[in-house]
Amino acid sequence: MQPEHQKHLRGPSSDTFDLRERRNDLVVPVADGIEFERLIRNAELVVFDRCGHVPMLEHPVRFNRLLDRFLAEDARGAPSNR
Repeated sequence: MQPEHQKHLRGPSSDTFDLRERRNDLVVPVADGIEFERLIRNAELVVFDRCGHVPMLEHPVRFNRLLDRFLAEDARGAPSNR
């Protein structure tokens, strides 16, 4: 991850569902996902094996299950501990 991008990741005001990393992603490497998780409050990294950059198409059942859980927690105002 470029150092100049890190400042934009520190302390977003709401929970973020953008950390579903893909082991074979050539666009966003897993190492960047680890850094995102470190920098974004209440973030959780989930790694999809045998997956490129589009987990919602490559693993729709698992992706949607995780998204449903995230949205349900957000709707209840539950603390993020995904």
